[in-house]
Amino acid sequence: MVSCTVSSVNEKKIIHTIRLLDNFNQHVLLSDLITMDSIKIIDPGSYHQFGEIQQFVMADKRLILHTSSPSSVTVLNQACEIEVQLVPDYEIKEITAIDVFNDQVYVLDRSSFTIFKLSYSLTVMEKFKIPVFAQSFKILDPEKVALYTGNEVTEHNSGKLILYNYSDKKITGDYISISEKQRKYFNFFTTYHFPVFDGRLMFWDSSMNEFFEIDRGMPEAIVKLDYGKDGLPPGFYGTASFENPAEFLFTLRKQHYAFRHFRVMANDNFLLITFEKRGDFLTCIYNKETGHLLTFSEINDDILTNKNLSEIELSFFATLLDEDSFVALLPNEIIEGMEFSNPVLREAALSKYNVLIFGKIK
Repeated sequence: MVSCTVSSVNEKKIIHTIRLLDNFNQHVLLSDLITMDSIKIIDPGSYHQFGEIQQFVMADKRLILHTSSPSSVTVLNQACEIEVQLVPDYEIKEITAIDVFNDQVYVLDRSSFTIFKLSYSLTVMEKFKIPVFAQSFKILDPEKVALYTGNEVTEHNSGKLILYNYSDKKITGDYISISEKQRKYFNFFTTYHFPVFDGRLMFWDSSMNEFFEIDRGMPEAIVKLDYGKDGLPPGFYGTASFENPAEFLFTLRKQHYAFRHFRVMANDNFLLITFEKRGDFLTCIYNKETGHLLTFSEINDDILTNKNLSEIELSFFATLLDEDSFVALLPNEIIEGMEFSNPVLREAALSKYNVLIFGKIK
C-alpha cells in the first residue's frame, strides 16, 4: 500500500504516502526500467561541450538545457543540434537556475540577485531584481515568481519558499520556516525544487519529507516520503548536536538513516527520487497510476553498453516528460573506445559526443 486518501473540510484531498524502501533491489536491469524509442547525438560544433545536466526543459519543440562544466544554457532543436548557447559573461555572471514560461527563458543569477528574461535565441529582453539570495525559482505568472532560498534567513524572509510579485516589488508569501539547526547542518545545494506531479505544481527541499502544492494559495503537503524505520527519529534536529555540516553528513553516513533526498523529477504519472542512505545513493521510481514502486542502488545496462552505470546513475535520467516519457544522458566517457553496431552510438564513441536517449518508463 503506497497511497491513502484523507478528507478535508472543503473537498476530498488525495495524499500520496510513498514508502521508499518497501520494494528495494540492489541491482536492476535497464531493460526492467525503460523502453528505448530513439538515440540522438549532441554535436557541440563550435559551442562548449557540457557536463552534468542541472535542468532540462522541452518547450516549443526545443530542448533547453542548463548544464555544468561550464555552467551554461543551451537550446537544441528536435534533431539535438545546438541552435544557441549562453555562458556567463559581463551581464549574466552566474547561471544558477532556469525556467521557461510563455515562450521565454528565465535565468537566475543569484550572485546579482537578478532574474533575466530571454528569448529562445537567448537574447536578454528584460531583467528584474529579487530581494533574497535564491538557489532556484519558478515563474508562476507574468508578475509572480516562487523563490527557493535554501537555508538563508534575511531581513526579507524567515522561510525557504518566498512568493514575490516582481511587478509590484513586494513579497506576497513567506513559507516553511527554517530552524536554526537545519541552517547549521543541512546546508546542501540542490536543484529541482519545483516539480509538477499529478498536474500540480509542488515545492520540496532536501531536508523535508513532504512535497507542498503551491499553486492554490497556502502551501499544503500532498506527498509524504516515508523511510520507515530508517527515517530520522521525530524531533531529530531539535536534539542534534554537531559542530558543522561535514560532521553531520559523515556521522549519518555511518548509520542506517535515510536522511536526505536531493534529486526529484516528476510528470503526470511518475515521481523519481534520489536519496542517501548509509553512504549509498538510492533511486526510487513511483508510478502514481499503478502504485508500483521500485527502489534500487545500481543500474546494469543490458540494452546499450552492457556496463554497470553506477558512475552516472545520479545523472542518467535528465528529465521526465509528459505521461511516461523520459530523456536520459549517456556521456561520452561511458562509451568512449567501445565498438557498436548501432551507427549513432558508433559515431558518438568515435567523435567523443554525448548521447541523449528518448524513451518511456515501464
